[in-house]
Amino acid sequence: MEQLLKIQDLTIQLKQKKKNLNVLSNVSLSVKKGEIFGIVGESGSGKSVLTNSIIGLQPDNMIISDGDILFEEESIIRKSKKEIQNIRGNDISIIFQNPMTSLNPSKTIGNQIIEVIRRHNKISKQEARKLAIEVIQKVGLPRAEQLLNDYPHQLSGGMQQRIMIAIAIVCQPKLLIADEPTTALDVTIQAQILKLLKDIRDSHKMTILLISHDLGLIGEVCDRIAVLYAGEVVEVGNKEEVLKNPQHPYTKGLINSIPTPNKKGLPLYSITGTVPPLHERIQGCPFANRCEFAFDKCFTTKPQKEKIDENHEVSCFLSQLDCQGSEQNMKQSLLEIENLEKVYIQKKLYKTQKLHAVSKVTLELNEGETLGLVGESGSGKSTLGQVIGQLLEPSNGLLKYNGQSIGEMNGKQKMLLKKDIQYVFQDAHSALNPRHKVGKLIEEPLIIQKIGTPSERKQLVNEMIKDIGLDESYRDKYIHELSGGQKQRVGIARALILKPKLLVLDEPVSALDVSVQAQILNLLKSLQQKYSLTYLFISHNLDVVHYMSDRIAVMYLGKIVELGNADEVYNHPIHPYTKALVSAIPSIERKSDPIYLEGEIPSATNVPKGCVLHTRCPFATDVCKEKEPVFDEVKENHKVACHLYY
Repeated sequence: MEQLLKIQDLTIQLKQKKKNLNVLSNVSLSVKKGEIFGIVGESGSGKSVLTNSIIGLQPDNMIISDGDILFEEESIIRKSKKEIQNIRGNDISIIFQNPMTSLNPSKTIGNQIIEVIRRHNKISKQEARKLAIEVIQKVGLPRAEQLLNDYPHQLSGGMQQRIMIAIAIVCQPKLLIADEPTTALDVTIQAQILKLLKDIRDSHKMTILLISHDLGLIGEVCDRIAVLYAGEVVEVGNKEEVLKNPQHPYTKGLINSIPTPNKKGLPLYSITGTVPPLHERIQGCPFANRCEFAFDKCFTTKPQKEKIDENHEVSCFLSQLDCQGSEQNMKQSLLEIENLEKVYIQKKLYKTQKLHAVSKVTLELNEGETLGLVGESGSGKSTLGQVIGQLLEPSNGLLKYNGQSIGEMNGKQKMLLKKDIQYVFQDAHSALNPRHKVGKLIEEPLIIQKIGTPSERKQLVNEMIKDIGLDESYRDKYIHELSGGQKQRVGIARALILKPKLLVLDEPVSALDVSVQAQILNLLKSLQQKYSLTYLFISHNLDVVHYMSDRIAVMYLGKIVELGNADEVYNHPIHPYTKALVSAIPSIERKSDPIYLEGEIPSATNVPKGCVLHTRCPFATDVCKEKEPVFDEVKENHKVACHLYY
C-alpha cells in the first residue's frame, strides 16, 4: 500500500530558559493509504503533541528541532501558515476528544458545518446547506434538517461526537485524525462511533489515525498499532502481532492491565510508577525506571529498533517476560433494598414533571461481597449508589441495614450509619479540598466523628497512608501535587479511615489509564480482604465490573433488568440490553459484531410504557411495547426482566 503520511525522526522540544526539553524524541512512523493506524500510550506519552504537530497546532512554546513530517511526500513543517490552514480541514481533519469544548456553543450546528464547507469550497450557502444535511445523514443522525438549527448543548454526547465527525469528513479529507474520540462515551455509543469510523474508511477510502489510551479499543478497529511511551515509539507492527505477540515490557504491561474474563479472581498486573516528567527523562530506555526486568545497560544505552519480523519492530534489550498472580474473594445480608424509588419533581412554567431516576429496585448486598452495578449514563446507577450511601433520601421503598430500617433510625443511629457506609467518588480531584494537605484530608472524618486524640489520629492516618501504597511524605502534600491514581488512593483512604463495613465505589477507575486502573483495582481487592469490606462497585465498564464483582446487577432507565453471578451474567447474558453491553466492549480478540442499540437512552421524565428498552431493542415485539416484564428467576441465582426469554 502507498504511504500517505510519513514521520521521520521527529523531535519536538519544549522551550525553557536554561535548556529545551524533549517532548518527542526521534519518532518515526508511516501511515498507509486506506488503513486505520492506532497510536496507544498512557497520559503524558506524547500522543496529542504528535497529532497536533501533524496539522500544525502545536503550542508556540514547542518547536520541531529535528526530523520531518511528510504528507503525500511533501513536508508539512516547511509550509507557510496559510498553506497549512488550507490543508487543515480539507486534506487532513481532526476529531478532538471533547466535542462540547470543540463545538462553538454560540453557533448552530448548521452554521458550524457550513462554515467549514465554504472555507474550503467556493459554493453558495444554499449548496453548502445541502451538503451539510447530507453529511449529517451520513453519520447516522435523524432529523438532519432540524439538527441544523440546534445548538450543541441540545444534543447528547454521542450526537455531539457524530457532529464533530460530520464536520471533519464534510470536505472528504484524505487523512482523518481521531484523538480519543470515544473516551467520554458509554460503551454502546462508543460501539456506534467505532462502527461509523470503520464505515467512513470503507466508503470514502479514507485513512484514519486513531489515538487512544485504551488498547481494547485500538485492537477493535486498527490495522496497525504504534505504542508510544515518554515521547518515543517503543513498539510498532500489525495489530495481530503487537497484541498477540507483544515484545516490549510496556506493551505487555498495558495488555496485562486489561481486566478480562480469564483474570477474574486474580490480581491484575499493574505497571508501577507513572510516565516520567520531561525533566526526568533518562539516558537509556525511557521505560527502564518502571520495568521490573531492567538491567544496567537499560539505564545507560538507548535500545535501537529491531525487526521481530517484516511487520513488527521493537526497541528493547529484552524479549521474554510473563507477569501474572493469584488472589481470591470472600460472603449474611448487610443491606436490603425493597421497591426503592427516587423521584425528582421538575417544575417548568405551567407544568410539573416527574423524573424517575430509580424505579422499584429490589436488591440484597451480602457481607464481604462485591456487587457490580452496570449501565449507561442516565440509567440511574449513581443515584441508586447515592441513596445507599446516604447522600440522597429515597422517595419510596424500604432500605434496611443489618436488618434495621434506615428510615426508622434516630439521629445518633444515622450518624453511626454514616460511619459504616462510605462513598468513593469518581473524580477524586473535585471531591477533595485543594486547600488541605493529604494528612488533613484523611484525618477530617475522624475529627467529625470525634474519634481519638490528635496523636492517635496521626498514627491512624500514617497507617492508612501506608495501606493505600503511599509513604508518609505524602501527608504533607497538596492534591495538585499528586497524579490521578494517587488522588484516587487518597479518596479511598479518606473513606476507609472510619473503618466502614460498606463502600460505595462510583466509577472509581473510569478516568484512569489502564495501568493505574489496575493498581487501584488490586488495591481495592487487597483492602477488601484486610478489612472484610463489602463493595457496591458502580461502573459503565463491564470488563472492570466482571473482574471485581461476585454478582452483577444491570440497570437501565432506573430499573434492574438482569441480576446474577458475575461469570454467568458476563458470559451468558439473557437480557438484550446486557447482551448489547457485553458485545460492545472493545476487545483484542473480537469474534462477532456488536449488538447495536440505536439512539440514546430516553429521558427519565418520559419512561417508555411496557419494557423500558423496547424503543432501542432490535428484538422488541408488540407485547414489549404494552406490558412491563416481570423480574423473575430464570436459573438458580439469575434473574431477568424480559418477555423474550419467557
